[in-house]
Amino acid sequence: MLNRQQAIEIVLERSPYFEFLCKCVESIGFCFQNEYELVLIAGKKKTPLVNMLGLSNKGIVDINTLYSRDEANPELWIELDEQELLNFASTYTPISYLRMTISKGHFVHPQVENILNRILIPPSEFPLSDRIELIYWSIFGCIEAKVVWRCERSDLLILKYENAFNGLDVYITSGLTNPQNNNSNSLIEFENGKASGYGYELMILSNTDEIVFRNELIQWAKYIEKTNSHIYPGQFLEYQEGKLPNTDLSGFIIVPPIDLPEIIPVVSGYGRINLLLGVTSEELEVAKTEDDIYIVADKMFEEGYINYSPSRRKSVI
Repeated sequence: MLNRQQAIEIVLERSPYFEFLCKCVESIGFCFQNEYELVLIAGKKKTPLVNMLGLSNKGIVDINTLYSRDEANPELWIELDEQELLNFASTYTPISYLRMTISKGHFVHPQVENILNRILIPPSEFPLSDRIELIYWSIFGCIEAKVVWRCERSDLLILKYENAFNGLDVYITSGLTNPQNNNSNSLIEFENGKASGYGYELMILSNTDEIVFRNELIQWAKYIEKTNSHIYPGQFLEYQEGKLPNTDLSGFIIVPPIDLPEIIPVVSGYGRINLLLGVTSEELEVAKTEDDIYIVADKMFEEGYINYSPSRRKSVI
């Protein structure tokens, strides 16, 4: 028999939206008939306790029982029936009613309430609009995106999030995971369900003045749309003319991002975020010769190139 704290932990952590909630709030209070539970969450920023527990991206740090709402001031309170919570945790029986209120002195974006609704009252299929409005929004600092490219043949977009990761701009596709692409027979598999569309979106990070990376992402998106060929983790992309214009780079390796979510829910399936990481000709040659791009990726990580490779740099090999 589950207790109340166990039920809260199960409901939150089994949801594919929990990771994105962690990017937005640090504390939530659950209100029951006579008692309360205060949930402390890791992910929005690092704290000594979070570092000690090794919770770099997401996780419940602690759950404390309270006997009065005056004992804590979480960012928001959620009122719901305790038995319904227990039933939802154990048998997925839907919760019929909940009420959210923002605590005095706190500001919580309306999108956070939508994320919590996806966790506590999940629909049979998640809206496709959640990919931009909730998921990308939460990953990239709760800011709005700019559309920098739009495909004429489909709903594929490339979005720009300014200053979204360690002072860098993020460019990311939105549309490769659209369900209408489900007949593509994606080679990407997921533990918790099927691939949505092609099963991935592409991302690249850039300094503000490095337009070459934005242009490269646009060209690769066009390539996918035109050829129906795909870009998967572990692959490399080579620039046939030698070096990319005005750079020291000769191509890209495709890796999962570090300290950012790798898998996203899309409608009734999932997608993976594939990061394009620029490499020099020497690094590219090692990746090709050893047939393992992660040898290069690990070396770049050791040298401090996390999710981003400057357009001008020396080889790490």
